[in-house]
Amino acid sequence: MKKAVPKSKYAFLPVIMLFAGLFLAVTAFSVSAEAGRERVTSGASRMCDNTRPRTDVSALTTKTRYIRTKSAFKLTAMHSAGERSITLGLGGGEIGYETHGKFKVMEQDGKACVSLDQVLVKFYAKPQIHIASNFKRGSCEYNAVLGHEQKHIRTLRRFHKEYARALKKKLPEIAGKVKPSGVIPASQVEYTQNRMLEQVAAGVEAYLSKAVGVLDKRQSHVDSPSEYRRVFALCDNWNEQIVNGN
Repeated sequence: MKKAVPKSKYAFLPVIMLFAGLFLAVTAFSVSAEAGRERVTSGASRMCDNTRPRTDVSALTTKTRYIRTKSAFKLTAMHSAGERSITLGLGGGEIGYETHGKFKVMEQDGKACVSLDQVLVKFYAKPQIHIASNFKRGSCEYNAVLGHEQKHIRTLRRFHKEYARALKKKLPEIAGKVKPSGVIPASQVEYTQNRMLEQVAAGVEAYLSKAVGVLDKRQSHVDSPSEYRRVFALCDNWNEQIVNGN
């Protein structure tokens, strides 16, 4: 058996997933529309509010979840990094967002105008580490794999913190592109609210999708050949534990 090295993978997925490994889920949005309705007596041309929407981003990060339910062979079957590699650990988790909005709705004589009043994006990270069940907790091999995967988690957390700030700066531009509906039938208010939030969410997803490449490069730097050599050199019983633990 060839010497095994801790392997990790990373990819972009366009849906919400709780997934081990360096998998980033830039998620589809969930919408929450709250509207304040106001009746007006002025003409229809004056119904729409053109005030720019208020925006905010809340950054949420959970504690790292540690999972030891799968052997190295099962982890390899799930996330193989190559024909001659064995996956000993995976570090990553879920990154996603939710988009919530409040609206101003002006009504008159069965007509209405909807404008975006406020946008809140909840940008979250849920880190996970898988360590092959082959390794006893506290063993040299366990600690070596854990130390490597924790580097991926630190990279993920730094990325999340950095891009939460960046998204907070970008969100006013994204939300500002959503224009008032103009005069519409009052029966279409809810539909219009959802379409507006879809527009915001599409802008957020486009922005975060570009950020995926940044995280990919940073995680690739963690998985360098020199790092793999360093990790493997820490312990002597890799092959024995891999064979006996599967």
